[in-house]
Amino acid sequence: MKPVRLTRACKKERTRERLLDAARRSFIERGLAATSVEHIAEAAGYTRGAFYSNFSSQLELLLELLQRDVEKTCADLQAIIKLPCAPAQEKVRALARLSCAEFESDCFTLWVEAGLLASRDSTVRERVTGLRQRKLAKLAACLRAGARPGDGGWLAQPEVLAAALLSLCDGMRFFRLCNPEERTDEAIRVILAALSSCTSNGPVLGKLESLDDIGATVSSQARP
Repeated sequence: MKPVRLTRACKKERTRERLLDAARRSFIERGLAATSVEHIAEAAGYTRGAFYSNFSSQLELLLELLQRDVEKTCADLQAIIKLPCAPAQEKVRALARLSCAEFESDCFTLWVEAGLLASRDSTVRERVTGLRQRKLAKLAACLRAGARPGDGGWLAQPEVLAAALLSLCDGMRFFRLCNPEERTDEAIRVILAALSSCTSNGPVLGKLESLDDIGATVSSQARP
């Protein structure tokens, strides 16, 4: 059987994916400032020419990685919103599972890198703020979907809760980034319990003895 020949478009897409994967690893391990075009190209198995035929700079790669992270998070939140006939309790539980998955993601390091750049560059700040606003808007929509009539509403506006939840999660992730040996399970449980207590019907998560009590993934909850 003859090997399938890739089209030019497929080859270009594969090159882009390899460059993105190499950049992600290098940004997390070395940091953006210490990652050169040569580092990324060599790790991906390509030349500088291949890099510049797909991306203009390391910053463009970083922003593309952040955009993909936002798209994945928004897709996961949309899955929660679309849970069929699920009461508020189930939606909050699904959101808790997603929050735990976010804690374990190494993508936060990329957001820290982008945040440092955004604090000094208004153009980067506009791009990063736009991405975060997309995530906040979808998170607020998810919270709003979990407050249907009869289930009890939230004690604060979903937009306010979304900003508070994301800020708390970012703070804990930064603490874990700087103190990887410190146990943060208890703090994570406190954050999730605080979220659930914001419903007018009171806490819906119950007592959590471990993070495993929350479940594995949001996808398993959405599976019929």
